[in-house]
Amino acid sequence: MNLRLLTTRVRVLWESLSTSYWFIPLLMMSTSVALCYACLSVIERAFLPDVLRPLIPLVTQESVQQLLSTVAGAMITVTSIAFSMTLVSLTLASNQFGPRLIRNFMQDRNTQMVLGILVSTFLFCLISLHHLSSINSNQDAVSMLAGATVFLALIDCVTIIYFIHHVSRSIQADQVIANCVQHFESNINTNCIN
Repeated sequence: MNLRLLTTRVRVLWESLSTSYWFIPLLMMSTSVALCYACLSVIERAFLPDVLRPLIPLVTQESVQQLLSTVAGAMITVTSIAFSMTLVSLTLASNQFGPRLIRNFMQDRNTQMVLGILVSTFLFCLISLHHLSSINSNQDAVSMLAGATVFLALIDCVTIIYFIHHVSRSIQADQVIANCVQHFESNINTNCIN
């Protein structure tokens, strides 16, 4: 097989993966599942040093269960809203700027990362809920799990605020033109190198 043909096929495959809304979120979800199991195995055997006890409040298993359920429900709701906003922006871009520009919006890594972060937090909460009974005897572990969940929820709040700002900027005409120029220049550079 010709090396140039193989390179072209790999580039086409990468192009189809990078313009899909499932590839990066799927990678992030897989990483989230692995990190969740690692975090749960560490938390399960962990005990808080006396210095950190005032920083992390002690909570009961029922409180953590309610927290995990609430955050999981909120994250799947926010994810559906983010996905809806993405589809609305794609529809607006298609109507205003032409359907050929949808590819540029589909390649937006920021949108893919936001969807991945939100769904990854949902998976973390779901898996943690499933394994909560295995760590109920360790009060410090339950408290650390609650702290990790609150931390992830705060990250998701910042992420959704960033996402709303990003979507509102990405459908403005000057930003669309700048993105098109950037993609055009990168395509020229890629094709000139080959």
